[in-house]
Amino acid sequence: GTVTPGQTVPLTITYNVLHQNPCTGTITLSNTATVTTSTTDTNAANNSATVSTTVTCPVATYLVSKTDNKTTAAPGETLTYVITARNTSSTVASNVQLTDTLPGNITFVSASGGILNGNIVTFVIPSMGSGETITRTVVVTVNSGVTAGTVLTNTAAIGSFQAQDTTTIQAVVTPTFTLTKTDGKTTAAPGETLTY
Repeated sequence: GTVTPGQTVPLTITYNVLHQNPCTGTITLSNTATVTTSTTDTNAANNSATVSTTVTCPVATYLVSKTDNKTTAAPGETLTYVITARNTSSTVASNVQLTDTLPGNITFVSASGGILNGNIVTFVIPSMGSGETITRTVVVTVNSGVTAGTVLTNTAAIGSFQAQDTTTIQAVVTPTFTLTKTDGKTTAAPGETLTY
């Protein structure tokens, strides 16, 4: 087309950024526009312009909860921690690491698909869709001899999203008994029947 001296011609071009699933990291998109003419151009240095845009992948967010459904426990008792995590974002999350940090004074028994390293159980979830909820369990036993009043604090987390559960150890109560018996008499005669 023809452009007269001093004239500005706006052109709008719309693009859709392709979505990668899973989306990882950031990328930079650079767009360059160039103009040419069949007439003499006294300043060819300003015939192109570039705009760069950084595309950042959306960050997944989570809601984590956990419970052993107990507020108190006794030494030797088995506790089953139920951990629930939900992807509250609009993006698909990949290779999600859910960790469960175990308290002291317990013995690890099992975890549903988790791996124990030190006092941390790690679960790897290959993919969590938007709104998806997963549940994992960890089973432990309270060590014998744990002092009454000790608080067991267990923390589950996905990154900075975490939840805690606390259980207080109670002393084992040993039952006591008092036995009494009587025949209601202090003296008896030969041949007399006594009922105790």
